[in-house]
Amino acid sequence: MAKIGILFPEEQMVQVARESALEKGLDIVYSKKIRTEEAINEARQAVEAGAQFLLVRGKQALLIKKYLNIPVVEVHFTTQELGLLLQQAIKITNKKCPRVLLISFENMLPDITYIEELFNVKLQVRTITQEDEVNEIFEAMDSWNPDIVIGGYEVCEYANNRGYLSLYYSCTSESVKLAVDVAENMSKIMESQMQSDAQFETMIDTSFNGVIRINKEGKILVINHLIEELLEVKNSEIIGKDVEEILPHIDYEQIFKILSGEGEQFSTSIHLKNEAWMLLVAPIRLELKITGAILSIKKFAEEIPRINSVDPKLLLGGYLANTTFDDIPSKSRAMKKVINRAKIFSLSDRPILLHLPRGIDGGILAKAIHNNSSHKDGPFISVDIAGIPAKAQLEALIGDVQKISNKPSQGMDGIIYKANLGTLYLKGIEYLTTFMQHQLVRMLLPWNEISTDAQMAHVLNVHFIVSTKENLKVLMEEGKIEPEFYYLISTLQLNMPSLRECPEDLKHLFNEGLRKYMKQYNKYLHVTDGGCKALLNLPWEGNSLQLDTFIERLVLTANKRNIDEIAIEKLYSTLYPKVVKINGVSSFVTYRSQEAEEIEEALREYAGNRQKVADFLGISTTTLWRKMKKYGLIETNN
Repeated sequence: MAKIGILFPEEQMVQVARESALEKGLDIVYSKKIRTEEAINEARQAVEAGAQFLLVRGKQALLIKKYLNIPVVEVHFTTQELGLLLQQAIKITNKKCPRVLLISFENMLPDITYIEELFNVKLQVRTITQEDEVNEIFEAMDSWNPDIVIGGYEVCEYANNRGYLSLYYSCTSESVKLAVDVAENMSKIMESQMQSDAQFETMIDTSFNGVIRINKEGKILVINHLIEELLEVKNSEIIGKDVEEILPHIDYEQIFKILSGEGEQFSTSIHLKNEAWMLLVAPIRLELKITGAILSIKKFAEEIPRINSVDPKLLLGGYLANTTFDDIPSKSRAMKKVINRAKIFSLSDRPILLHLPRGIDGGILAKAIHNNSSHKDGPFISVDIAGIPAKAQLEALIGDVQKISNKPSQGMDGIIYKANLGTLYLKGIEYLTTFMQHQLVRMLLPWNEISTDAQMAHVLNVHFIVSTKENLKVLMEEGKIEPEFYYLISTLQLNMPSLRECPEDLKHLFNEGLRKYMKQYNKYLHVTDGGCKALLNLPWEGNSLQLDTFIERLVLTANKRNIDEIAIEKLYSTLYPKVVKINGVSSFVTYRSQEAEEIEEALREYAGNRQKVADFLGISTTTLWRKMKKYGLIETNN
């Protein structure tokens, strides 16, 4: 049975509660008549005595709930008790229909519908939700001029000081016994919960997985021994803390979606003690309501490497990736989605395909995947296939063919061999010859499928990450990509969004680049709100590469401190004019914002009549002239 503490402002209430609780077989570990100013300390002593919840009333309950984390059962007035108080108020005031002001704490009152008609009083009820609200309530109700005030000790004292009659609301044994009934039910629920928790703790402590249980607010309730070992903390040190504080690198937004019922489950990978672990988050449901979640952390099972050591010269030679997922700008929803999926894919040894937009290298994402994989202790090597002539690919990637034929053990000096036990990032995978695609297929197939092959088998443990800016499915249908190769590399595919799809990341990268080049060239520039808006509306077809070079040029040639939309759009138009073909002849067309094109089209439509154009666009002629000047349309219109 759960242990209870009884704290009331009146001795009679304490005695009634004790007698009723003992009759029901409740385990009372602390009971005492207390003053309001003693409530916090007395509640702490009750908790130290073993109380798991408290039986309390009024302001004392308010203080305990505010400053202590312990369940409470509050005493509520019954309708009969309130009726008796109103009858006393009528006698004290000696009025047929007195104005009665009742001031009580939240949840203390019963249903008071029709109470005025039943007892012939004018009743105003005000509830106290904070400690110092009583004076404010009196100031607000002075104009009503109550004949009598009903409340607790503090309320009655305030009423007397202001010249009002007062009546202390004292509980009868009925309301105390009803509270004890509630306490009995709570005790049974808590006992059932304790048994359930004991079974749960036994289960998680014998689990091979790390387990964390959180409540709906994301605070940790239970952890098992494996979590204690992984985080190097004691259970008592983290119970009650936010899970985001303990596991700072998890995507808390996804966990919040699960706790709020928007998601079913969420899986990702995390690094603890320099090892990769799979994290699974699933909601806890009680009668269709989500009460919390379980975080299960399972160690990723690694394959036993076929070769037991990494050549230290490779790591010393710079084939070491220090980038993690935290280093990748991911303020946009689109990029967060890619990173979450990349964390999961990184736990697999199968090839990962990065489909990239123009101007994005993909190297930073490839390095983050490498450092989240079972190959993270090995080298990270990247190579651009487009830079290797077709005839030289075999020797560059695998090694000297002649040496391999004569002495296989000495011939394996190609790039793939250097990446053994690590990660090889192949950029521009569409440039691989069909012969090299076949060679890579043989390397990617399981050993038991190629061990009896008449051709030489290259026994390596390399994690392949490949990238392309082309549609490989189309290339396969055109015969440029072998089907076996396509299906081996395309299963774990990550589609990187363009900068235009990630406005938050575009703005972040622009600000970072601006700071970098202002520091490099000892300049200080300020981009106006209009400049920022123009920046976000530009196409940026070359993505981050184009953006970085644009920023450097902007800083280098800026001749004024404030950079507005005119400066941004003018430089973009100068650097990246559109090329259109008219009658087979290529011509440059400078970039125009959508607003400029709309104004120019309206000027043509109305033959340069500015009043008609202004009316059509819903602006004044002054605003139209200013915009025409801004976009350089004055001279062309004249």
